[in-house]
Amino acid sequence: CTALGKILLASQPEEEQSRIMDRIVFRSFTKKTIQSKARLIEESRKVRTQGYGVDDREHEEDVECIAAAIRDHLGNAIAALSVSGPIKKIDTPLEKKFVAEVKRAVALISSKLGYVEANG
Repeated sequence: CTALGKILLASQPEEEQSRIMDRIVFRSFTKKTIQSKARLIEESRKVRTQGYGVDDREHEEDVECIAAAIRDHLGNAIAALSVSGPIKKIDTPLEKKFVAEVKRAVALISSKLGYVEANG
């Protein structure tokens, strides 16, 4: 599953997520590809909690992708923004910086669309 797909899926209500997952034909692209609905449910919960999705070599062997949702004035996820790169360039310390910058960028775009993040 891509990081974009994960964040857009995780942004949906759980019933809609389940309907979407029921239609997925799980295919293996790498040894890290998510292969089951149960595992995707677990990943979706993690993505929803942290506010961004990561594709860690799940679709391509040497590529990592980080994505976060762009929200409209009602708080609905209407798009997503991602950054991708070779895994050897996105190591753990740099990954944290990419996550922060992607989240900052989507917050800015979302605010231009009228989204106001709830505090607390």
